[in-house]
Formats: sequence, structure tokens, C-alpha cells
Amino acid sequence: MKKFLFTLCTMALAAMPLWSQDIVVDDDSLYKEALASDFDFSMTTYIRNNGSEDVTIKWERVIEQIPNGWTTNFCDKNLCYLATVSSKEFELYANGDNGILKPVFIPDGRPGMCIYRIKLTSQTPNVPFVGEVVYVAVATGVSSSVEVLSAKDVALYPNPATEELTVAVADARFKGSWTVTTATGQLVLTRPDAPATGQLDLSLLPSGVYFLNIRTQDGQSVATEKFFIQ
Repeated sequence: MKKFLFTLCTMALAAMPLWSQDIVVDDDSLYKEALASDFDFSMTTYIRNNGSEDVTIKWERVIEQIPNGWTTNFCDKNLCYLATVSSKEFELYANGDNGILKPVFIPDGRPGMCIYRIKLTSQTPNVPFVGEVVYVAVATGVSSSVEVLSAKDVALYPNPATEELTVAVADARFKGSWTVTTATGQLVLTRPDAPATGQLDLSLLPSGVYFLNIRTQDGQSVATEKFFIQ
């Protein structure tokens, strides 16, 4: 009986792969703010193959929100692709090879927010991997108003928050609105008549990453701050 069990164990071990696969993406979400007058801006993260087997990775681009007039390109390990290309594949060789995952945003002078998702899957048999990266790009307008200039100095506390978030703008004269969105751009909270300093009730929101968007009374986007709920 012992000999039989030993034989089964030996066969099972022989059937197992002799390599371990470990594909890692450095970031699962990134955020960047730039002036709409900039020609372009980008965000970069890396995907790495720490395993002992070469892997083919397929990426698929999903743009969930984009302002009118914006253009986006995407760069991977091999090339940079125009917006007309929605999916490609590239190789990650074994033992530490890596590649960039970099969208490039061209706002064409138009303020707004773009939510950009890259879905990643392994195309190599017996090497399962599924992942994604969410990029949130915000282009702000240029204005000479006191509200716009002063609102850029914003404090959020506590961060991470639990039940309540305090928002404080440096200039006590500031008046405008606050909105809170998820990492995917879903609007979850709004305060249309926001003071320079006040609180937001977060008690009904689940844990995660959120963005506070601050605007002037005429709707000009002047600051976007990232915070966490735990």
C-alpha cells in the first residue's frame, strides 16, 4: 500500500510544472493632473515576469470617459500606438523581463477628465494571468480668478478617512463646489455650495480610492485630490 501511494505521489509531482510563474504589475491605478494647455502628458507603470517561463501578454484598451477633442495613444514594451489600435500582444521573457504600460493624453487645450482602463491577460497556455490598470488623467484650465489660484492649495484630513473628510482651501474667500468620484469616474457625492473649509460625510461609501474635485462657482475645475476610505 505504501509503495502504491509513493508511486501516485511521484506521478503527481512529475505532472506538475517545474517552474513558477509570477507576473506583477507595479500599479493598479494611477492619477495625474496637468494643464490643458500642455501638448501632452502621460503616466507609466511596468509589468514584470518574475517567473521561469516566457509569457505572451495581451492588452486591451477601454476608454470609459474622455472629453471631446482629446486624443490618446498607448505605448507598450514594443511600440507606441495611435488611438485606432485597441489591442496588441507582446512577449515578456522569463526571469525578470519587464515592459511599460503607458498611455499618452493629448488634451488639445480642453479641460476635463479621462478614465482609461488597460485589461491584461496571458495568452500562454498553462500560465494564467488576468490584471488591469486604471489611469485617471485630469487637464485643468488656466484662469486668472482668485478662486482658481487659491484653490490649488488644498488640505484633506484625515487621509485615509473613515466616516468624515475635512476639506480646507488655503484662501478663506474661496467659494465653489466639491464632487467625489471613484477611480472609475462614477460620481458618488456632491456639495454644490462648498465653503473654503467644511466636511464631507463618507459613512455610506465603501472602502477604496476616491478623488475630490474642486470647482469654482462657474464650473472651472481647479484642483483634484486623491484620498482613501478605509
